[in-house]
Amino acid sequence: MRRAWLFAPIAILAILVLAWSFYWVWMRGRLDASLEAWIADQRAGGAEISFAEKRIGGFPYRFALTLDGLDAAEPATGQSWRAERLQVVMQPWDLQHVILRSPGRNELVLRGGEPVTAIIGGKSALSLSWTKESFRRFSVYLDAADIVTGGGELRLQEAALNLAPAPNDPDALRIALDWTGIDLGQPPRQAVWLGPGSGFGALRLEVSGAAAVLRGETGTGQWLAGAPRLSLAQLQIDWGPVRLGMKGEISFVQGGCRPDGTLSLRLEDAGAVRDALEASGELTPDIEAGLGGIGLASQGGGFAPFVFREGDVLLLGRTVGHAVLPLAACEPSGSGDG
Repeated sequence: MRRAWLFAPIAILAILVLAWSFYWVWMRGRLDASLEAWIADQRAGGAEISFAEKRIGGFPYRFALTLDGLDAAEPATGQSWRAERLQVVMQPWDLQHVILRSPGRNELVLRGGEPVTAIIGGKSALSLSWTKESFRRFSVYLDAADIVTGGGELRLQEAALNLAPAPNDPDALRIALDWTGIDLGQPPRQAVWLGPGSGFGALRLEVSGAAAVLRGETGTGQWLAGAPRLSLAQLQIDWGPVRLGMKGEISFVQGGCRPDGTLSLRLEDAGAVRDALEASGELTPDIEAGLGGIGLASQGGGFAPFVFREGDVLLLGRTVGHAVLPLAACEPSGSGDG
């Protein structure tokens, strides 16, 4: 009997391993059945879904569904998606967190849109987690992506997007965007002086009420009528001669049509921007004067304030333009504004 106690931990461990194995196999069967039922339901609704091979692996730490040669289309709307491989990963202890990967070639057509071809890097992933009440986090990471549309080609390096409700206000949405490199292949048509690509960039902002809109608890019209607030903690852009930083807070009043508040701008080398604009023939006296003021205010790490007030935009106390959002509801009152 004394020796039997020595084997008790081994026996308990064996029972736990066996129980976990049964649970994993049982759950894999349920997931497979749910997938087949969902595909059948989509096909009954007119969708066309096929794949070359399906498998579920990942034992013992995860469930990894892999579909090779995925071809999905909705003829009624013209939408379609072709992927070399789609992988859906879940952890057995947290089925409300899904990770999707689709490395290689993807061909996508959205409703009313042009065909898009994307070559996605092997480390890229989309992650979505949620609770019964709301989503917890949505994120996309692209280690590399070559995206081709009718409008041209876009190459991304180390790009990441994260969305999550704000901890202090679950109805507000926090947005974080980072990228290491953007290459357009050619300069933007309306700003050739910028050059074809961007280096490092970062964005950190919080939008009041936006998480409630995503959850479907608030309509877009109701949200705009409540004068949503945008709190910009950080914007950094390194593009051609532009070394830009921005922060501030604005609200969108008059049904979301007009911004009201202050955005503070820092331009590290206003002279380089002036020279680039002059070389391209786009430098005007007003732009030159504005760059001079911004450059002066940016010295020593300072910021130049852009004030939005009653439809006017003021820079260093001087009216430099008018602001109205490009929304259909704003067109009658915003005609002629820019």
